[in-house]
Amino acid sequence: MRGRLERAARAGLDTLRVVALAHRIEALAPSVVHVHGTFSHVHLRAAVRAARSRRVPVVVKVANEPSRVLADLARDPQALAALHEADRVVAVTEGAATALRAVGLPVVVIPNAVTIPVEPHPPRARGPVLFVGTFKPQKNLPVLLDAYARLPASLRADYPLRLVGDGPGRADLAARAAALGLGLGASVELPGAQADIAAELARAARFILPSAFEGMSNALLEACAAGVPALASDVDGNRDVLGEAGRAGLFAPGDVDALAASLVRSLREPRAEAERATAVRDAVRARHAPAQVVGAMLALYDSLGARG
Repeated sequence: MRGRLERAARAGLDTLRVVALAHRIEALAPSVVHVHGTFSHVHLRAAVRAARSRRVPVVVKVANEPSRVLADLARDPQALAALHEADRVVAVTEGAATALRAVGLPVVVIPNAVTIPVEPHPPRARGPVLFVGTFKPQKNLPVLLDAYARLPASLRADYPLRLVGDGPGRADLAARAAALGLGLGASVELPGAQADIAAELARAARFILPSAFEGMSNALLEACAAGVPALASDVDGNRDVLGEAGRAGLFAPGDVDALAASLVRSLREPRAEAERATAVRDAVRARHAPAQVVGAMLALYDSLGARG
């Protein structure tokens, strides 16, 4: 009985939050309501309620891997219903769009944008293999450490592994590095979160993203836009960023042997990797430049009669 009462109280408080937020959105008198992401069910439900109240279109961006988004929303039928009420759902990749269309959602593909530096970083003969992100299971960082430990000592000396970020897994990563015989501060660097990611990329010889899944990684986009040779797990969002030009930088997710082999090949072929990085940067510039992505979003609003 007590558990049911607590759940009812939480549901009632949730409804009050939806109503209050919907009123705040309505007071802004928007011509379109755009929800960025779906993990806040309160925001999603409130945004759709406000949009319907004002009879304006509502757009929802699904920024994460669709199967996980849909599984999360399935636990809250009202939030899932709100997603299905959207006039358009923005997917960041064609693969995500296919999955979302399969459940009847009206999808348009608009990728993430990234600022393109005027000058790419010059290739570095030595320097860190850089990861940037949150230390959570999705990122597969234990697999990265295991793979890095298999590199010849000479490569580890020239290319330390630098894991920039933070999260609940940081202590476990430090312990795993020590157990693998990877000296902290020497072979493996754990500097914590850093404000100046551009400076991190300027020092990096390679960028690596070993995730089990991705929507579309902004960190990977930034590395590619900066001209840093990038390696990434062969999952939907990463494939889209690297494209055909960067296919050689993909490796099977969760596969220690494949990741280690990919790293060794990349570090031993600096000229080929520099050429690949240039081709990937050109492709990223063509598809992900802010003007192009913003233009696509404004065209979507226009198509829904949201402006003017």
